[in-house]
Amino acid sequence: MTPPPSLFNRRYPNTFAAGYAKNILMQETEKDYASWDLYSEMGGLFSVNKNAAKGLLSADKVHYSKAGYEKQGAMFSEAFMKAYDNFITNRK
Repeated sequence: MTPPPSLFNRRYPNTFAAGYAKNILMQETEKDYASWDLYSEMGGLFSVNKNAAKGLLSADKVHYSKAGYEKQGAMFSEAFMKAYDNFITNRK
């Protein structure tokens, strides 16, 4: 799972998280692992203030609120089940 979007020093879009997310996704085939792009699912680099306005981030805009972590968990569970259903449907 990639890291979610956040702010750096409570002020600037966290480009480190963006880079980490990109690296994780780029290496999944080469290193033979599965990944899920939480970074993009949560809106990417400039989504932090919008997510904060929805109550998904804590005041520091680095950590997520209870509602934010619950949303991430629900999104991951849904994606995982879709991938599993796809595997079952397409296996031979």
